[in-house]
Amino acid sequence: MTIKNLERRGFTPFFVEDTKQACALVEDLLEKDAVLGFGGSVTVEQIGLLSSLALSDKNITLLHRGLMDKEGIEKKLQYELMHAAPWFASSANAISETGEIVNVDSRGNRVAKSLFGTCNYICIAGVNKIVPSVEQGLQRVRDIAAPLNIKKLGRNTPCVGNGLCNDCPSSDNICRATVILHQMPTSFEKFFVILINQSLGF
Repeated sequence: MTIKNLERRGFTPFFVEDTKQACALVEDLLEKDAVLGFGGSVTVEQIGLLSSLALSDKNITLLHRGLMDKEGIEKKLQYELMHAAPWFASSANAISETGEIVNVDSRGNRVAKSLFGTCNYICIAGVNKIVPSVEQGLQRVRDIAAPLNIKKLGRNTPCVGNGLCNDCPSSDNICRATVILHQMPTSFEKFFVILINQSLGF
């Protein structure tokens, strides 16, 4: 049902069984000499996408914060380069069975790229991100994704302690911008959604 509803809303969805198939699919989607930017994503890290694509014979340029840190590229320029990339990969905080994609962001680069860009977008998510409705997707962000992400980042907000959203005004708050994609934005050529039959990310 989720796949059909994603298609109905203009997305191009795939369902794969494991992380190896997901990485192979991303490589197949990218053309030779592709430039791929990344949004922050535990899922992307867990499936080993960067190391997999680095072995590709397609000569893919990977614009990821971890790689650009090693190259000594200044942070502001890193985000500018990633945002300008003709391909972009990240995950979602939730995907509803009705075919809508929910993301909440701190810096805003990840949600901004999902809204506008003359590019192809690749959203990669485990089946644990699938929820019945948008409302439950937002609840998932508040009660699961945000507390886990804040803990990973070493920040201090009330939800880290009790696991519940307090709509806090803390400077450590990462829930600063919410985007719900009801359909594929018309600026995109393709918006791919790869669902992996595993529990991945937050």
